[in-house]
Amino acid sequence: MKQRFYKGLAAVSLGALLSLTLTPAEAFVPSIKALGMAATGVAYPQDAESGAYNPANTLWVGDRADSGTSVIRTDGETTATGFTIPQQNGTFPAFVSPYKYNPHLGVTKQFCVRGRRLAAGFVVYNRAQAYSKYDRAFPVIGTDHLRLSYLQEIVNPMLGIEICPGHTVGVALDIVFQRLKINGLENFDNPEASTAPGFVTGNGPSISVGVGVTIGYLGEFGNRLKVGLAYRPETSMTRYQRYKGFIAEQGKQNSPQRIAGGIALKVLPCLNWAIDVEHIAYNRIPALANPLVSPPNLGADDGSAFAWRDRVYIRTGLDYQVNERLNVRMGLRHARVFFPPGKEISAANLLTMDLVEDFLTAGFSYRIDCKMEFSFYYGHGFRNTITNPVPIALNPPSFLPGAEVTTAQSRDAFGFGLGLYY
Repeated sequence: MKQRFYKGLAAVSLGALLSLTLTPAEAFVPSIKALGMAATGVAYPQDAESGAYNPANTLWVGDRADSGTSVIRTDGETTATGFTIPQQNGTFPAFVSPYKYNPHLGVTKQFCVRGRRLAAGFVVYNRAQAYSKYDRAFPVIGTDHLRLSYLQEIVNPMLGIEICPGHTVGVALDIVFQRLKINGLENFDNPEASTAPGFVTGNGPSISVGVGVTIGYLGEFGNRLKVGLAYRPETSMTRYQRYKGFIAEQGKQNSPQRIAGGIALKVLPCLNWAIDVEHIAYNRIPALANPLVSPPNLGADDGSAFAWRDRVYIRTGLDYQVNERLNVRMGLRHARVFFPPGKEISAANLLTMDLVEDFLTAGFSYRIDCKMEFSFYYGHGFRNTITNPVPIALNPPSFLPGAEVTTAQSRDAFGFGLGLYY
């Protein structure tokens, strides 16, 4: 009975108290212009960073360089009720330091080889950024302050070629760097909870690297319609050696497959509308998709993970040219949460979680002269609240029937950038 109690307590603690610890910032990727349209960019290239959405875009933006920075503020908290251990009940702010920053840049250059148009591009950006920072330790989990951060940086050299007038293909080399740091899980750093004690928590940043590829197509049909496609297969990553006792498959977290399609339509001579649909196959990555098990068996191939399901992003936006110098934009993004709401807490209710489903954005670009332009955007992620019951079968002694965890989150961001023609 005592062994069952502690196994159940470990599983429930990991699921309930860490449920809002890490929030990916997939909504904020490169191109300030595209972000003004809710990151709609597969079929609507606007600047040198648009190749990150579709490498075939590099031939459509001319010779230019762009850079920008987003400032992201996240508000959220976890409220736990029904637990018999006092430290597990109450409201826990998950973002003591709510601000994060996302810089990015891109360069494109067109040239001609034997009468065929080509373009080379280079984009550096954060594809995913996640973080949490609590101001205290949770005694049932560990002795250090509970903190976790994750960053995925991508370097994209790319090449585009015009296969026939109005139709281009592109290929990008994806050089991927991932950085993970975890504190505050000391109670799981033992042989009963982990396959590799000593590699669970408090080991500083751990780096994972990998090389993949993205291929893309962009075609113009008539003078009003563009269609774009982009595909990136799963990228194999090296292991997080310092956290191989926490991340499933001995610390191996591959970068998931991505498939995206989009269309852009010139509604009026001064008005363009675009829509993208992007599918990311998170549930094919064991380190992300494995459910919570009891005992956690952290680090094993079938060890506890985040129970992520695939996620589909729908993005749409408008770009209106007011005059020769000013363009204004707006956009909307929708993506369901990573896990089924209302279900029992299964996989830590995700150690990584993004509750915000809907973003509304607006932005503008102002051409300072024929060689330079300034762009700005603002985005609001609407607050979303989700309540999950705790599975009573895991550990009856640790909480009362009807115990539940409620998580809530909202997000705001703004960014600015400069574009240079040369």
